[in-house]
Amino acid sequence: ASAGYATLSLNGSDGGQIAFQTGDTAKQFIFSTSTDLSIFNQEAGSIKFATNSTEATRIDSDGKVGIGTSSPATELHVLKSGSDADVTIEGTGTGVDARINLYANSTGVSQIRFGDEADTNIGLLTYDHSDDSMFIRTNNSEAMRIDSSGNLLVGKDVNDLTTDGVVLRGSGELFVTRANDVAAFNRRSSDGDIVTFRRDGTTVGSI
Repeated sequence: ASAGYATLSLNGSDGGQIAFQTGDTAKQFIFSTSTDLSIFNQEAGSIKFATNSTEATRIDSDGKVGIGTSSPATELHVLKSGSDADVTIEGTGTGVDARINLYANSTGVSQIRFGDEADTNIGLLTYDHSDDSMFIRTNNSEAMRIDSSGNLLVGKDVNDLTTDGVVLRGSGELFVTRANDVAAFNRRSSDGDIVTFRRDGTTVGSI
């Protein structure tokens, strides 16, 4: 067409189809449309998208999507070499949220993992449905947790006063346990109170 769009129309009772085949039956690529269906189908191998003759994105035979990588290791794998790799989720307009939703089975966990290419398990932020607790792990070992009652546990996984570690309870209690001195206070630069003790806001003692 000299102006506007040039259009190729394929009309049939079941829609239109463009197909490329090797031999009589081995379909390699199909594009099909009908009133309620659009299909981009690769019978074998991966679907690849390229810019400037260089592959940019692919969908492999397992349904994994790779951006910047030809070997996606997970359902979505973004690889950037030489600069930062960013994923942006932006909501615009008043009251519009931007979200990352992690849904797991009722007996599973939802995790955000932090690591390098050598060890993807070096750090974990985990929500465990089985006991409704949030865990933070470093070097694949638990460092702290927030339990289902909102208590913060550091260096321990039980809410008590007998196991080494720190418990900051949502009710206002602080438990510190270890087999040595359990608190150190250091006031710098000037003399004065180091610790004050109060009842209903009124000082009743100090060190």
